[in-house]
Amino acid sequence: MGLKKEVPDWKNAGIEPSENLKSEGHKAGVKPPASLFNWFWFSVSEFLSEIKERVYTKDETYTKEEVDVSIAKKADKNLFENHTSNKNNPHSVDKIQVGLSNVDNSKQATKIEFDSHVASKTNPHSVTKVQVGLSNVDNIQQATKAEFNSHNTDTTKHITDTERINWNSKATGDHSHNFSEIKNVPSASSSISGITRLVDSVVSSDISSAATPKSVKSAYDAAKYSEAQLNTHSLDKDNPHSVTKAQVGMSNVDNVQQATKVEFTAHSTNKSNPHAVTKAQISLGNVDNVQQATKVEFTAHISNVSNPHSVTKAQVGLSNVDNSQQATKVEFNSHTMDTTKHITAVERDSWNAKQPAVTDTGWVNLVMQNGYTALTANPLKIRKIGNIVHLCGMINAPGSTNGKTIALIPAMFRPSQDENIDATLAYNNAGTQNASFVTGPSRDLTCVYSTMTSNTVAFNGTWFVG
Repeated sequence: MGLKKEVPDWKNAGIEPSENLKSEGHKAGVKPPASLFNWFWFSVSEFLSEIKERVYTKDETYTKEEVDVSIAKKADKNLFENHTSNKNNPHSVDKIQVGLSNVDNSKQATKIEFDSHVASKTNPHSVTKVQVGLSNVDNIQQATKAEFNSHNTDTTKHITDTERINWNSKATGDHSHNFSEIKNVPSASSSISGITRLVDSVVSSDISSAATPKSVKSAYDAAKYSEAQLNTHSLDKDNPHSVTKAQVGMSNVDNVQQATKVEFTAHSTNKSNPHAVTKAQISLGNVDNVQQATKVEFTAHISNVSNPHSVTKAQVGLSNVDNSQQATKVEFNSHTMDTTKHITAVERDSWNAKQPAVTDTGWVNLVMQNGYTALTANPLKIRKIGNIVHLCGMINAPGSTNGKTIALIPAMFRPSQDENIDATLAYNNAGTQNASFVTGPSRDLTCVYSTMTSNTVAFNGTWFVG
C-alpha cells in the first residue's frame, strides 16, 4: 500500500553520540548540542526512506478476515495434498474393528513373576507422594508444633497495624522519564505492544512479525487454488484413495462364491481352531503360554490399600519429613488469614513503589595529596544525603600543581560525569591568582589549571550521583 505523505528529508548528518551517552542519556540541566539533534533526525529520515523503498512497493491491501482465510486455506491445501497421496490406510483401520480392542500386544507376567511382584517391598510401582495424597508436601524437614508457635508469636518478623499505617503514609514512587531515557523497548507479539518487524514469507510461524502485502497475496492465491482442488476431491466417489479390502478389515474375503448357510453354521460352531490360528496371527506373539494371576488375585492386589509393598517415606520422596506433630489445618488457616501479621499483595506493591529512604553518610574528612593540606579549623570534607553530594572546607595550596590530585574522593561520592567544583581563592600573594578544580567517575578531586604560587582555597560544591 502506498504512503500518502512524503518521508521527511533531513540532510545534516550531525555527529553520532558516544555509546556511554546513548546508554546514560543527558542529565537534568544539560543542554544537548545541535550536532546531536541533527544526527538523530538524519537517522530517522534515513530509516523511514529505507522502509518506504523496501516495503511499501504495492497498492494492494487486504482485510484481517481475508488474511485469516488465506492462511487457513493454505494449511488446508497442504493437508489435502498429503491425504490424497497417502496409500497406506489413511483412515486408520485398527484391531478394534476386528474384535481385539482389549488385547495388548505385549508380553505378560508369569505366575512366578506376579507372585514375586506382589511380595516386593521396594516400591515396584514407583508410588509417588502425589499418588498417596501428599503432592503439596516438600521432602524437607518441617517445623514442629513448638517451632510454629514460636514463629506465630514473633513480633519482629510480623507487622502490626501501626507499622502498616506508617508505611502506607509514605510518599508514592510516581515519577516521569524523558523519551531518550526509555530503554529496552520490547518487540511486539500477539500479547505485547512493541516494535514490529515486517516479514516477506508465507510459511513463517513467527508471532512477533507482520506480513508484507506480497506474502499475504501469495498465501491468498495458494488458498484459492487449494479450495478448487479440495472441491474436486470431495466430489470424487470413485475410490480416489485406492482403498483396499485389507485396509477396511476384509483382506481375507475373496471375490468368489460364498459358503452356504449350513456350511457357514457348521464352520462357525467349530471351536477346535479349524484354521490352526497362531498367537502371532492375532497380534499376541509376545504373550507366553504360562500360568498367570487370576482376576481375583489381581483385583485383590490392586485393591489392597494397606501398603502391601511396604513403601517407605524415602521411596515416595519424603525422606526428610519428620514424623512429629505439626500445626493443625485450623491453626495454619488461622495464621495465614491473620491480616495484621501478614501483608497483602496490594500493600506489598504499594510499599515497593514508595520512595526509598534518604540516607545520610555524615561528614567524612578527605585524605589530602601532593602537598595540599587541610585547615584544622575547617578541614576539607564530603557528605552524601540521598543522591546529592556536598563538598566544603578549606585547604592550603603549595602552589601551581596543574593536573595533580588534591584529595582522594571515595567511589560512592563520585559523580557519573566530570563536575567543575566551586572554589574561592583567599590571596596570600600579590598578583592575579587563578585555579579550576574538577572531579568525575574516574578521577579524584583534581586541580585542572592553576597560576597560584601559594594560596588558601575554600571549597563549596554539590553534585548528583546516580
